[in-house]
Amino acid sequence: MTTDAYVEHVRDLLASIPDLRLRKMFGGAGVYSGSRMFALLAADQLYIKADAASRSRFEAAVSAPFTFQGAGGRTTVTSYWPLSLPAEDEPEEVERWARLGLEAAGRASKPMRPKAVAHLDLGPGPWDG
Repeated sequence: MTTDAYVEHVRDLLASIPDLRLRKMFGGAGVYSGSRMFALLAADQLYIKADAASRSRFEAAVSAPFTFQGAGGRTTVTSYWPLSLPAEDEPEEVERWARLGLEAAGRASKPMRPKAVAHLDLGPGPWDG
């Protein structure tokens, strides 16, 4: 479980991220910039989103991504990597890693399709002729 004090600590560390929101989920919190989740908090640890373009940087800096036990005891490996503790003591380092997460979240987001509009049959009218 993530403590309220840690959530506030992370909020302070990431204050320069535009439209920063933290939303509680599963005993932790999702960290968003606008609608894009780029980090998560779990057990008072900050995890940053990585993808194919940034994964090697996370692999070189930390040991393994965030995992959790799912239904039936199955282990799920996520695309979120822990921020190393020395980096967490330096706000500039936290922001640098967070920006990598924002970039990964941006690459992962799919453009929204416009909703289909139902065409109404208005019956006969002047538009028929």
